[in-house]
Amino acid sequence: MTALRIAGGRVVAPGGVLDDADVLVEDGLVAGIGTAAPTGARELDARGCYVLPGGFDPHAHVYEGLRDAPAAALRSGTTAVEAYAPPAPGERVEDACARWRALAAGSACRIEPLATVYEPHALDEDSFRALAAQGVRGIKLFLAYRELGMDADDELLMRALLWGRDHGVVPRLHCENAGAIQVLRERLRAAGDLGAAAHPRSRPPLVEEEGIRRALDLARLAEAPVYIVHVSTAGGVAAIREARAAGVDVTGETCPQYLLLDDSVYEAALAPMGVISPPLRPREHVAAVWAGVLDGTLTAIGSDHSHRGSRPAAPFDELVSGGPGVAARMPLMLTASLHDTRLPIELATRLLCGGRVIEAGLPADLLIWDPDPAWTLTPATLGEGLDASVWDGTTVRGRPRAVLRNGEVVA
Repeated sequence: MTALRIAGGRVVAPGGVLDDADVLVEDGLVAGIGTAAPTGARELDARGCYVLPGGFDPHAHVYEGLRDAPAAALRSGTTAVEAYAPPAPGERVEDACARWRALAAGSACRIEPLATVYEPHALDEDSFRALAAQGVRGIKLFLAYRELGMDADDELLMRALLWGRDHGVVPRLHCENAGAIQVLRERLRAAGDLGAAAHPRSRPPLVEEEGIRRALDLARLAEAPVYIVHVSTAGGVAAIREARAAGVDVTGETCPQYLLLDDSVYEAALAPMGVISPPLRPREHVAAVWAGVLDGTLTAIGSDHSHRGSRPAAPFDELVSGGPGVAARMPLMLTASLHDTRLPIELATRLLCGGRVIEAGLPADLLIWDPDPAWTLTPATLGEGLDASVWDGTTVRGRPRAVLRNGEVVA
């Protein structure tokens, strides 16, 4: 393979941003920064652009949209996605991971499956052994969705934490109190409060915060690692911060929607697209999530992309929760970094690119990001194959000049 020189970019490296630097790629790997290119090396102009590792989305549900979502992710600068593999009724979670891995093998960006537990009563330690043998790194359990029979009780959660510790498959937990949500939903329905604005009232901040605290207490008891997905509340951030100080091995994740939107969406035209779980929160919670990102309490930003478009007019508790975002994540957060200056680019790179910056030995899945173009997020510009998003009409700045996999330009 001919060597490649990525010339003159602003390279986000371990020591900070290197201006007007070259990145040399050989044999699908980063060979060095600022090193002389061998004779005959191809050149890719990165002047005026940032050079980053390819984006890594640790939380997406893209399998239902394999035709469009991975390609849209790649065009936006995401070269790898960890995607939750939905099992069919009665299907074991490890079999679902193997099935979806095969179906996604030809996708535009790299897709690695994570297990998803829809039938908690059927989960056992054999699944953890089988997942570990497949190289699956995580398994998602829900402490919510009692109405769908998906909520894992404390006994199963404790077992899963211990099995995960023993086999290296980390539980990734959707933390909301299922019983409280069930009662609140019933009371809202009885009162005739059924609009989209009732959704956050059915899942108030304490519902998430209690779930996170309970999960962290059990992880501490089990002496097991745990990953808390899509953190949206001040109390959730505080609980993770305190647990880590107490020695719990916890990863905290949030999403662009909990950093860039708030509960005013529920009073606007896009209110039905805001039916996501956890819901969008008041501004004080948004500020606390930002603080958790900036102080290192939250160390991952996933899209939580769900391949669902516009919703019909229906009561909030009849709408399937979730919405797209796999193609919006990089432009939204790099706009917040490079133009709103809310997030240092070195930290943004680690949060958006799986903890990595550019250094020798890194696989040459790379992103050349032009920070200047302004454009508007719409179904057409995102290209996810869906007709609506909570991000519709949002203006961002910056887009890829080139996306590379294994040192070859693919978008």
